[in-house]
Amino acid sequence: ISDLDGTLLDREGALSDYTIQVIRRMTDNNLLFTIATARSLMAANDLIWLLGLRLPSVLTNGSLIFDTVNQRYVYAGSITLESILPLVEILERNRLCCFLYTLSEHVVSVYYRAFHHPWDQDYTQQQITRFDGRVYQVSNLFEAARYKQAIYAVTCGDVEQLIAAQRELDRIRGVSTEIYCDVYNNFYYMDIFPSRSNKFQGMLTLKQYTGADEMVAFGDNFTDMQMLLAADRSYVPRNGIIAARN
Repeated sequence: ISDLDGTLLDREGALSDYTIQVIRRMTDNNLLFTIATARSLMAANDLIWLLGLRLPSVLTNGSLIFDTVNQRYVYAGSITLESILPLVEILERNRLCCFLYTLSEHVVSVYYRAFHHPWDQDYTQQQITRFDGRVYQVSNLFEAARYKQAIYAVTCGDVEQLIAAQRELDRIRGVSTEIYCDVYNNFYYMDIFPSRSNKFQGMLTLKQYTGADEMVAFGDNFTDMQMLLAADRSYVPRNGIIAARN
């Protein structure tokens, strides 16, 4: 099981022909291989197709698991409505834009209230492209999530802002956070997700699903740490963060 950005992909965020050929050859010979990524299905779908993956994929850092054969989500974590209100208040107080992702009838949508930094607008434009326009500005995020399943949230900003907000968010029961640096633009992001939804749990789910005797993990960043530590064997590329290499 491999991370994508910073691990399986090159510096431009693409798969090399060599990588595609090797993985397709190995899976044709019954190797059990899949991905665990921070990307959504819309951002990872072309890569999944190029690799010819047959096993479910762990998406959005474990908040979703997608069955690539039957084209449906087989797992979706949930942030409770009781947690959304303090979550949004904490981000707003720290001048951070909350991008809230929801799931309804196997369709993911994105909601936000207001921009606080120029990169918020850039992030919104990226999501509009990826989610076929299902990105909505609303006045109340709690109301937007009332009749849908809130699966995770993302915000971006100065690392000091994110750390300050993280200290408060970590007090919310049932919610976990991860801060990481984007390998392409060097912006800092924080993912906010249900405590039981992460790459590590996704890996365990797939181990049980496949009946595999051994798990081998590849990753490079903070969001991969639990997965790397729990795997029977782990590998980190040279560009991986020091914490992962050690």
